[in-house]
Amino acid sequence: MEHILGVDSSDVQLSAELRKDAHEADQLEQEENRDAARQRYQQLYWESVPEDGREPIVPASLEHAKSTAKRYAKAEEAYKSNPRLMPRVKDSITRTPKEKVQVVTKDGRPSMKFVDVGGHFIEVDERLRRIAESERRAKINARKVEEKKAAALERRAARS
Repeated sequence: MEHILGVDSSDVQLSAELRKDAHEADQLEQEENRDAARQRYQQLYWESVPEDGREPIVPASLEHAKSTAKRYAKAEEAYKSNPRLMPRVKDSITRTPKEKVQVVTKDGRPSMKFVDVGGHFIEVDERLRRIAESERRAKINARKVEEKKAAALERRAARS
């Protein structure tokens, strides 16, 4: 189609190839964590070196922030596996598998692999809100049951 319309696509292909090479080089630098421009920017802009010759403050602060963020992310994932958020369901007709990975194979069918991801996709705030709501409803229902019992006892006492 380009030949019929007379479009010269060599310039477009050449620029795309150049961008591809630059993109691959950027990816390689990011993977190897040796982005020189970023490190230079961080050193020149962020590093305010104290005049008495001590270590720069900001790089250590940035490293501390990164490690703290990683630690909080791990703690949040561990919190999602809290038994209060995901209580174990007692076995009935359906049994809970003991292994985290189950592979089911049937003749004439492709095998299926089931992986227990635990609470990985739980929204913790929503789950806590639902738990609090169910506890509140349970208290209200218990209070209503007590009121009904008290009313029944009063009626019984009034009859006799």
